Amino acid sequence: MNRNLLSDEQVAEIVSIINTAGYIKATDLLTSKYGISYQTFKCQLRKESKYGYNRTAKQYYLIDAIEKPFMSIEELTYKRQISSIEPIVKKTSARESLFNELIQERLLEYHKFITFNREEKYVVINVAYLDDQGFKVEMH
Repeated sequence: MNRNLLSDEQVAEIVSIINTAGYIKATDLLTSKYGISYQTFKCQLRKESKYGYNRTAKQYYLIDAIEKPFMSIEELTYKRQISSIEPIVKKTSARESLFNELIQERLLEYHKFITFNREEKYVVINVAYLDDQGFKVEMH
């Protein structure tokens, strides 16, 4: 622990007591022998030690002792310099995105007065709505 409330040997002793005898015995030891509360010890253990807590087993373990099947934070955040590889995803230009938005808006407006039913193969056109909007309807 960085603040050195307890040495690494003392922390290891208390962790083994927690894992074997339970936190009540560890609380008694912490308050009588070291003069700190269990909550303080737990907070320090979580923040500044090499121990992790397994919730299913309800025990502390050494982080270094377990193989790491996942990448560490450093490995995940490491940014490699890639100069020769072009990005796979093509970025859309502002004009293309504006064009797509306008088409979507137009289709939504058309959907208000024209409905296609592909299953029964018919089209419903709301002629009254089109007249109200100023459109002229021609049938061919």
